[in-house]
Amino acid sequence: MSCHRAMDRPLRILHITERLWPPGGAERLLADTAAGLAAQGHHSLTLVAEDSEPGPDAAMPVLRWPRVLGPRPAWRLRPRLDALLQQCQPDLVHLHNTAGFFSPVLIAHLHRRLPVLRYVHDARLACLRSPSKCLPGGGLCPHAMGLPCLARCYPVTSPGGHRLGDKHTLMAFADLWVTRRLPAVAVGSAYMRMLLRQNGVADHRLHLLPGFTQREGPRCPPQHGLLLAIGRFDGIKGLEGLPDLLARLRAPHWQAVLVGDGPNLADTQARAQALGLAGRIRFVGRLEADALTPWLTACQLLLCPTQVPEAFGLVGIEALAHGRPVVAYDLGGVREWLQPHRTGVLVPAGDAAAFAAAVDGLLAEPELAASLGAHGRALVSHRFRPQHHLQPLLNLYRQLAGQRAGTADERIPG
Repeated sequence: MSCHRAMDRPLRILHITERLWPPGGAERLLADTAAGLAAQGHHSLTLVAEDSEPGPDAAMPVLRWPRVLGPRPAWRLRPRLDALLQQCQPDLVHLHNTAGFFSPVLIAHLHRRLPVLRYVHDARLACLRSPSKCLPGGGLCPHAMGLPCLARCYPVTSPGGHRLGDKHTLMAFADLWVTRRLPAVAVGSAYMRMLLRQNGVADHRLHLLPGFTQREGPRCPPQHGLLLAIGRFDGIKGLEGLPDLLARLRAPHWQAVLVGDGPNLADTQARAQALGLAGRIRFVGRLEADALTPWLTACQLLLCPTQVPEAFGLVGIEALAHGRPVVAYDLGGVREWLQPHRTGVLVPAGDAAAFAAAVDGLLAEPELAASLGAHGRALVSHRFRPQHHLQPLLNLYRQLAGQRAGTADERIPG
């Protein structure tokens, strides 16, 4: 088969990620990507950790893999990985969230057998305190990941601190080392591209592929005063601080709906009760994607209170697609879609008073909130629809697969 024909035929893509359920931004992006590729005739299958939650039936074949990180056990799994490749016959491998699950030893082995693309969804490749990229005492870390991190964040004398010989620390460094040598690394924002450049990933290997959404809410007025926040109560997305933040509001009429679960949910509910806000803050737990639509349609604006850098912030463009503006801290990849005073309000990182003032301002000026939402809807239509992600991704797939097409339809030998 000619190289041209090999590049024109439908592709088989092996996605590797720690889990598909419960779905966060990375999992939703993977599921929507696979669905979009399938609509164009391409075939996706996914390898996940064998101890991950099964969740509902996936729209693609799902295989399971043992959670093995140590170099020696991972090395012994190479024949099993070769057998899996022989069974699946992928044209290329698309890595997602593999840290703590799929050993860098096996990623290097894959790289010798097939083209490999890695999509970096968070800061885990650039920080031992992943995914926060925050210093223990507060503030963002300006440094590249390296041995000094052990002294800055994990002194040898600290109880429970990382050690140079700790396998997770060693695997974090190995993961970055392997990633620097992969043919292509994709990111969702200019912030992530900067972070990986800082950590030694060559610019010619980096590809900017922002997230996308297929959602588009009905053009109907919101419920005045209804605030929405979506995320996990895990200390990363900042939802734990919302009761205190909402207590600062001066607007007389507001209600808040907090969507998500996590280890800090009960404490957050208790804090809302202690502040006398139990009647104004509703906790609805984790919702599947389709169940979010009524809340995104009803709310007047979305709150993104995370105080750690977002790699992109998929929930933000989902709100904009419904014509709802966003208030968020100015961190990470949020600026990819939150244009200040055009699609929402950006607040200086950590300034809770300014965040509350921004919310009060939009509640007091519903016409302004509606105008920001309309601009947000237009922005999504022009930059963050499936074709804006899938076509560049498919072009990259073709480029990588073409490197192996040669004079025959090359497959993994038996």
